[in-house]
Amino acid sequence: KALQSAGWKGGKTALLGPALDIAREILPLAAKLDDKDYLALSQAFLGNTLITYGQRLDNVEMLEEARKVYETALEYFPDGPIVSKTSYDGGQDSLSRADMLYNLAGTLTQIGILRNDPSIRKEAIARFAELTAMLPPDVDPIGWARAATNQAVALDDLGRAQSDLTMVDQ
Repeated sequence: KALQSAGWKGGKTALLGPALDIAREILPLAAKLDDKDYLALSQAFLGNTLITYGQRLDNVEMLEEARKVYETALEYFPDGPIVSKTSYDGGQDSLSRADMLYNLAGTLTQIGILRNDPSIRKEAIARFAELTAMLPPDVDPIGWARAATNQAVALDDLGRAQSDLTMVDQ
């Protein structure tokens, strides 16, 4: 986690390679545990490392792998509840289905832009819409606003790219 964080937040891209190796090694180990929350967190760690490294390298294959990891991870995040475990440093690692949907939608957006594929971009928009519907603005106003803003930006970008003003108006 420290390597991934230094690579992501610290801007040290070279550390993302070793972080990715570790994330890939951890996943099969977590799959053997009875507590599937560890598997969910391990998949999130792998997906987050892949998307960060993939974005930095403009590597669409890594982004596609992140997409698959996030889609699989959704199976372990039932609607609503947060998966929370004590991390190596005594803190809490907490993730929810909303986190996975947000990461998946962002990954789809990146893939759609890099591949210039409107169908993938529309899938990202649908995931942002799913996320917006799942986060009531009166319960999680910041989460809802973040999802709604990203959905609107994705609609606007695609509408402009396709010269479709109906998307821009949405």
